[in-house]
Amino acid sequence: MLISSHILDELSKLATHYGFIDKGHMVQEISAEELEAKCAKKLRVTVSDVTGFSKAMEELKLNYQIVSDAEADIFEEISICDLTETAKEYGCRILKVKEQDESLESFYLNLMGGAGRD
Repeated sequence: MLISSHILDELSKLATHYGFIDKGHMVQEISAEELEAKCAKKLRVTVSDVTGFSKAMEELKLNYQIVSDAEADIFEEISICDLTETAKEYGCRILKVKEQDESLESFYLNLMGGAGRD
């Protein structure tokens, strides 16, 4: 069954797969599971050294992903004190921590280039 809608929060209760279309072209196809993982609550951490950070995450046995040469996402709850102390042991400083979660609507807007585009 195909449903076309702009009421994205309602779609999230029904859909098993998503296709995002912009100006008649398929921009992205994604399963509900993949989309849920992308929209999951996470901690975005800015660090001084991703190599040291990775070693600390392995020691703490946490689910994480390196995003760039200075940022990573942590997908579990963690004590910031434990995180900071363990990272320090590997020569890494935690510079910034921000909790993030993304709704289906904000995912769509980011995918399409933001709310203010023409």
